[in-house]
Amino acid sequence: MRIPVLWGSEVTFLNAILLAGTSALLVPLVIHLFHRSKPKVVYWGAMHLLEQALLENKRRLNLENLLLLIIRCLIPFLLALCMARYCSTACQNAA
Repeated sequence: MRIPVLWGSEVTFLNAILLAGTSALLVPLVIHLFHRSKPKVVYWGAMHLLEQALLENKRRLNLENLLLLIIRCLIPFLLALCMARYCSTACQNAA
């Protein structure tokens, strides 16, 4: 599989069929979407005192979860790209 690029050389993958493995990035995404927990709501008197702290903690946790999801999706994607063995025509001409 040849992919033309802007700077003159072409990009090839020596095992192009392994590029289908990049679809493995969908596995962590699907797991994340289906296993989102629904918190139980418990009403109690002093809850208004903790609302601001809970809001700040929720924002931080959402950011951490998003970063973790991105990392989990990139791992199989990059692994599949590495297994497909990227090679440019400049690399082939030098060898």
